[in-house]
Amino acid sequence: DSRVPVAAPLHAKEEARLASGPGRASTARARAIALSAIRETYEEAGLLIGRKGLFATARRDWQGFVDHGVTPSLDTLRFIARAITPPNRVRRFDTRFFSAWRDDV
Repeated sequence: DSRVPVAAPLHAKEEARLASGPGRASTARARAIALSAIRETYEEAGLLIGRKGLFATARRDWQGFVDHGVTPSLDTLRFIARAITPPNRVRRFDTRFFSAWRDDV
């Protein structure tokens, strides 16, 4: 996801928040995390977070954005929290949560 074109980058403040604390994310990883949140929002809820405009990518998992003429936009996201499943669980998850204003969807 880190190489998908975007309409606008992640705000520096949000990138810094993703890069702080345990398991710090590099700039490329922070971008990939934010893009995966946008992609998952579309896949799970059918909501497109981005801006109208020509969007082209060869990646099939972004086809919905191509079909609707929407380019993902990272500047609409605000990092809320990170949750990690406790170590004693069989399946573990490391999840980040974001929010976006309704008008940006």
